Amino acid sequence: MRALIDSLYIGDVPNEQRLMVDVRVTVRLTVLGPVGVMVDERAVPGLAPRHRAVLAYLLLNARAVVTVEQLTDALWGPTPPDTARSQIHHAITAVRKVLRSAGIADILHTRANGYLIHPAPGQCDLDDFAAETATAGRESAADPEAAARRLRTALRLWCGRPLADVKADYVPDTRARLEDRRLRAVELLAELDLAGGRHDHVIDELPPHLAANPLREKLAAHLSLALYRAGRQLDALATARSYRTHLVEDQGLDPSSTFDDLEHAILRRDPALDYRPADAPIDPPRPAAVAAYSSGLAPDASGATFDADRVAPGHPGAGVAGIHSDGVDSGRDHAGMTVSFLPYDIPDFIGRTEDIERLDVWLTGNEAEVTAIDGMAGIGKTALAVRLAHALGERFPEGQLFIDLQGHTPGKDPLDIGIALGALLRQLGVADDAIPSGEADRAALWRARLRDRRVIVVVDNAVDTAQVRPLLAGRGAHRVIVTSRRRLLDLDGAQSLSMELLAPADAVELFRAIVGERADTEPLAALDVLQLCGFLPLAIRIAAARLAHRPQWTVEYLAGRLRDQRRRLTELATPERGVASAFALSYQQLEPAEQRMFRLLGLHPARDIEPYAAAALTGLDAADAEDHLERLLDAHVLTQLRPGRYTMHDLLREHARATAAAEETAEARDAAVEALYRYYHDTVANAVGLLFPDGSRIGPVDSVGAQPITMPTLTFDEPAQAIEWLDAERINLVAICIAPDEATRPGYTAGLARSLHAYLDGNGHYGTAHTMHTQALRSSRRDGDLAAQSRACSDLAWIAWRFGRLDEAHEFGEQALDLARAAADGRAEARAHYVFGYVFWQRDIERAGEHYRQGLALFREFGDRAGEAACLTSLGTVNERLERYAEAHELLAEALGLYRGLGSRTGEIVVLNNIGPVYLGEDRPDEARRQHRRALDLCRELRFRSEEAEALNGLGEIALALGDPAGAVTDFAAAVTACRDLGDRAEEARALLGLAQAQQALGQTVAARDHSARALALFEELEVPEADDARALLAELG
Repeated sequence: MRALIDSLYIGDVPNEQRLMVDVRVTVRLTVLGPVGVMVDERAVPGLAPRHRAVLAYLLLNARAVVTVEQLTDALWGPTPPDTARSQIHHAITAVRKVLRSAGIADILHTRANGYLIHPAPGQCDLDDFAAETATAGRESAADPEAAARRLRTALRLWCGRPLADVKADYVPDTRARLEDRRLRAVELLAELDLAGGRHDHVIDELPPHLAANPLREKLAAHLSLALYRAGRQLDALATARSYRTHLVEDQGLDPSSTFDDLEHAILRRDPALDYRPADAPIDPPRPAAVAAYSSGLAPDASGATFDADRVAPGHPGAGVAGIHSDGVDSGRDHAGMTVSFLPYDIPDFIGRTEDIERLDVWLTGNEAEVTAIDGMAGIGKTALAVRLAHALGERFPEGQLFIDLQGHTPGKDPLDIGIALGALLRQLGVADDAIPSGEADRAALWRARLRDRRVIVVVDNAVDTAQVRPLLAGRGAHRVIVTSRRRLLDLDGAQSLSMELLAPADAVELFRAIVGERADTEPLAALDVLQLCGFLPLAIRIAAARLAHRPQWTVEYLAGRLRDQRRRLTELATPERGVASAFALSYQQLEPAEQRMFRLLGLHPARDIEPYAAAALTGLDAADAEDHLERLLDAHVLTQLRPGRYTMHDLLREHARATAAAEETAEARDAAVEALYRYYHDTVANAVGLLFPDGSRIGPVDSVGAQPITMPTLTFDEPAQAIEWLDAERINLVAICIAPDEATRPGYTAGLARSLHAYLDGNGHYGTAHTMHTQALRSSRRDGDLAAQSRACSDLAWIAWRFGRLDEAHEFGEQALDLARAAADGRAEARAHYVFGYVFWQRDIERAGEHYRQGLALFREFGDRAGEAACLTSLGTVNERLERYAEAHELLAEALGLYRGLGSRTGEIVVLNNIGPVYLGEDRPDEARRQHRRALDLCRELRFRSEEAEALNGLGEIALALGDPAGAVTDFAAAVTACRDLGDRAEEARALLGLAQAQQALGQTVAARDHSARALALFEELEVPEADDARALLAELG
């Protein structure tokens, strides 16, 4: 924080003076919002945009001389105009004039090499903000209540976006730094509120900040924790999931391990998350058994710890000390110690606490004599089984046995059952001459000797159930732990545990245990290494060991080597073990058809796959594809996070891709991917066609591909199925659009983006839409397709309008129109006009209407009824705004008829939401309510989220008009929530203003003031006239 403050400016005024706010001071210099000079809270006129840019830059560098060259560079960057020096001189003159009229001309000084501004304490909002936040930071530990009060005082200094009305080269970076300072203050305040048990404050204050900054992890974490402490676990998890989704969609990243830990703790209802006052007693320690497992020591009967002697067998038939002459083992050696054949228990075993607790219950209770542990190669099955057997050793004093069945051992065949039984009998104490020669006799003797003994047996590395079954002795005092890479589905009566990847926090601890302090000095690089290892224990151990034995390497250097996908698996290998070799054994034990499915799955660019897509990739029918997927799931080369969808570990995917490159021809690989892409395109078309029969609301769904491809077809009987499939595949479709080989398949990216636009927009997936349309624009530019570029620019303008970024929307709209005309594509030009109408909607209603009329004429020329209906709807709304209600009714009725003729229920929703205000303007509130209520019902039925907030806002405005402010509060509050989920800032501002008006009517002045201020900040950021309404309401509230 100190470095950030210094980067802007910290004056040489003593701290105690900075905190003095003289109530007699009525002049304020502002940068934390609109830039200007305020006297008695009124802006002093006379500052043009360029003048404000100069004043703001001087204030940002207060108490330091700013040269003309610095000002020139700050205002214009590397390309200043020839008149730069004279423009700066005129700006300084104008600033002096305004300061003089405010009575503070003496704060601006001319120096030989530039200008210096020196505000008095309490005159500049940035000064006060810096002072209050710095003091709050120092007080936060000693007096958190006072620190929280200071932070609230500091945050009240903000009046919207900093440097709101300034345009200059320095502004974007400076604004970002100021916004970051604000957010850090918000985050610290949330931490203090959470520490003080004020989670309700966090719930009230954080959502708008998180909505505006959905990738800010601390905001998401604080709000999730606050919601959890308020008893809203589902809302807390939804907030965490929303952050995770935004991060994946926008950045292609996963949250940090700390956030993962918080999310998991919320899911488990971890008592450690509960609020406890500072003087509350500490939590009780964990159960002794769990503590023992974590430490690697097993408790004896006295409560002390005992680390049993460990004798690792030299081979499966190794001899045993402590054998009586009759060939029967006493279970102890000559010193009275329990004989253990368990391998070395690694001292840096980390995590797996929940797995150990569950296995402990199974093994020490009466649930089952046999416990099976399965999981993918390298996940730590043997380590867990050995750790558990050591920890439970004292409960099985007659022996702790171990046998490696070599099911997945490089260079070795699976161990013969007879040899395995002989080895176990020897470990049990049976003399060689007492061991029968036949397998069946050995199995019978094994069962007889084992049944009533308190022995624990680890049967490791089994290839399948058939190899394990002869080693089981039935019910008795013994227990058996089996490990395998396959799910042992036919092992009747066994309890099964499928191991997951290491939790991020445990992975960090394991990496630190091997690497040492270097992991702490480069925590972000360490996290990168762990993510590149996929949190797979074997991969982490190998990577950490390489780093530990290379003192010249930094953690970042190791991460850089692992980022190269071509060499990642090579990096994760040592002379004795490697991730790739472990995976290769799993692959070799698959059936040929399963091997082909596995390696082709490596060509899929996305995170998961369902049977129909797998069928398209492999040329199978869907039933056979699902059967192969299920077998790969049982072999732990696939995982399943939800029914019907299969995913692959990142390292396994790289191995599959490398195997496909080695074993499939380039033509076969290309044909498989082409079929997969075609499947996704055609299924998207089926789903969108069902949801939007009007042709995605504007324009038909385009087709892609020259030659038909025979493949399974997925169809949908009802809209809910189509939405469910699109929701499940959304991230996959983004991955396809941005896949490296997309460049060799022209048309798919643009086609998918066009087809998906209505679904993404209607369901509020604006971030995904922005990613896809941006990629579509790049793709169409590469292909030289001007019409496709125009469509992509229109879609990007639409999404920018949704986000309230009107300048960006205007820029894309202009490009869309120019490109359409250059392509002589009337349809593209019609769409550009339609989108441009929305860009001008809030700033120039007449100009918006003109664009809608031009779009309407073109759509009619081409016989595009969906486009015609859309433009008629918008023109109806223009007439409603201009209070031409008869014309509005006529246009909207025509649009409604067109949509119903097309079978477009989503189009009907849009019209209903626009008819409501017409009836309200005609003083027919009951009819207006009926239209909005019908629209809301349809939104919820069809899950058409983008219009839900508009329907709620309409209902709230009707309730206000009917004198029902309490009902209005309910509707507007629901609209605010919907808007924040969607990121629709324009509708959110409308909802906040309505909420403030309703609360004013109820006498809830404090809440009304807060909501009107939030509305004003959003309206000002959008630069729309409604800001005047919010400003007037705020003035009324005082």
